[in-house]
Amino acid sequence: EMLRADDRYADGFHAALAHDLEPDLLAIRVPVLNFINRGDSAYALSEATARLRSDWPFIVHDGGTNDYIDEAPDAWAATVAEFLASADAEPDHCLAPAGAA
Repeated sequence: EMLRADDRYADGFHAALAHDLEPDLLAIRVPVLNFINRGDSAYALSEATARLRSDWPFIVHDGGTNDYIDEAPDAWAATVAEFLASADAEPDHCLAPAGAA
Protein backbone atom coordinates (compact mmCIF):
# COMPACT_ATOMS: atom_id res chain seq x y z
CA GLU A 1 0.00 0.00 0.00
CA MET A 2 2.77 2.45 0.87
CA LEU A 3 4.13 2.18 -2.65
CA ARG A 4 0.81 3.39 -4.06
CA ALA A 5 0.27 6.17 -1.51
CA ASP A 6 0.12 9.72 -2.71
CA ASP A 7 1.72 12.74 -1.08
CA ARG A 8 -0.87 12.69 1.74
CA TYR A 9 0.32 9.32 3.10
CA ALA A 10 2.55 10.89 5.76
CA ASP A 11 -0.27 13.18 6.93
CA GLY A 12 -2.62 10.23 7.40
CA PHE A 13 0.03 8.12 9.09
CA HIS A 14 0.90 10.88 11.57
CA ALA A 15 -2.78 11.64 12.22
CA ALA A 16 -3.45 7.99 13.04
CA LEU A 17 -0.57 7.88 15.51
CA ALA A 18 -1.62 11.18 17.09
CA HIS A 19 -5.18 9.94 17.76
CA ASP A 20 -5.90 9.07 21.39
CA LEU A 21 -6.64 5.35 21.15
CA GLU A 22 -7.18 4.76 24.86
CA PRO A 23 -11.02 5.08 24.85
CA ASP A 24 -11.23 2.86 21.77
CA LEU A 25 -8.89 0.24 23.21
CA LEU A 26 -10.80 0.19 26.49
CA ALA A 27 -14.09 -0.32 24.62
CA ILE A 28 -12.96 -3.50 22.84
CA ARG A 29 -14.85 -6.51 24.18
CA VAL A 30 -13.50 -9.30 21.98
CA PRO A 31 -10.40 -11.45 22.40
CA VAL A 32 -7.28 -9.59 21.26
CA LEU A 33 -3.70 -10.73 20.87
CA ASN A 34 -1.17 -7.94 21.36
CA PHE A 35 1.69 -9.50 19.39
CA ILE A 36 4.82 -7.77 18.14
CA ASN A 37 8.53 -8.30 17.66
CA ARG A 38 11.18 -6.11 19.26
CA GLY A 39 12.48 -4.84 15.93
CA ASP A 40 9.12 -3.39 14.85
CA SER A 41 8.91 0.39 14.85
CA ALA A 42 5.54 0.11 16.66
CA TYR A 43 7.04 -1.82 19.59
CA ALA A 44 6.66 1.08 22.04
CA LEU A 45 2.99 1.43 21.08
CA SER A 46 2.46 -2.25 21.73
CA GLU A 47 4.11 -1.93 25.14
CA ALA A 48 1.83 0.98 26.01
CA THR A 49 -1.17 -1.07 24.91
CA ALA A 50 0.00 -3.92 27.14
CA ARG A 51 0.07 -1.57 30.12
CA LEU A 52 -3.43 -0.33 29.32
CA ARG A 53 -4.92 -3.74 28.54
CA SER A 54 -3.18 -6.20 30.82
CA ASP A 55 -6.10 -8.57 30.22
CA TRP A 56 -4.84 -9.16 26.67
CA PRO A 57 -1.98 -11.56 26.08
CA PHE A 58 1.19 -9.64 25.17
CA ILE A 59 3.55 -11.78 23.13
CA VAL A 60 6.93 -10.39 22.06
CA HIS A 61 9.31 -12.12 19.69
CA ASP A 62 12.96 -11.10 19.66
CA GLY A 63 14.51 -9.50 16.59
CA GLY A 64 12.88 -8.88 13.27
CA THR A 65 11.78 -5.68 11.59
CA ASN A 66 8.47 -4.27 10.38
CA ASP A 67 8.31 -7.24 7.98
CA TYR A 68 8.39 -9.92 10.66
CA ILE A 69 5.56 -11.89 9.07
CA ASP A 70 7.80 -12.34 6.01
CA GLU A 71 11.00 -12.84 8.03
CA ALA A 72 9.65 -15.51 10.41
CA PRO A 73 6.36 -16.78 8.96
CA ASP A 74 6.39 -20.05 10.91
CA ALA A 75 6.95 -18.35 14.27
CA TRP A 76 4.33 -15.71 13.44
CA ALA A 77 1.76 -18.29 12.33
CA ALA A 78 2.38 -20.50 15.38
CA THR A 79 1.80 -17.59 17.75
CA VAL A 80 -1.42 -16.55 16.01
CA ALA A 81 -2.68 -20.14 15.76
CA GLU A 82 -2.07 -20.73 19.47
CA PHE A 83 -4.01 -17.59 20.32
CA LEU A 84 -6.91 -18.50 18.05
CA ALA A 85 -7.08 -21.97 19.55
CA SER A 86 -7.26 -20.56 23.06
CA ALA A 87 -9.37 -17.42 22.50
CA ASP A 88 -12.82 -17.13 24.02
CA ALA A 89 -14.81 -17.06 20.81
CA GLU A 90 -18.33 -17.50 22.12
CA PRO A 91 -20.65 -15.60 19.74
CA ASP A 92 -22.40 -13.71 22.55
CA HIS A 93 -19.06 -12.45 23.81
CA CYS A 94 -17.62 -11.52 20.43
CA LEU A 95 -20.62 -9.85 18.89
CA ALA A 96 -21.93 -7.78 21.78
CA PRO A 97 -21.45 -4.07 21.13
CA ALA A 98 -19.29 -2.23 23.62
CA GLY A 99 -21.39 -1.04 26.54
CA ALA A 100 -24.17 -3.53 25.82
CA ALA A 101 -25.73 -5.24 28.80
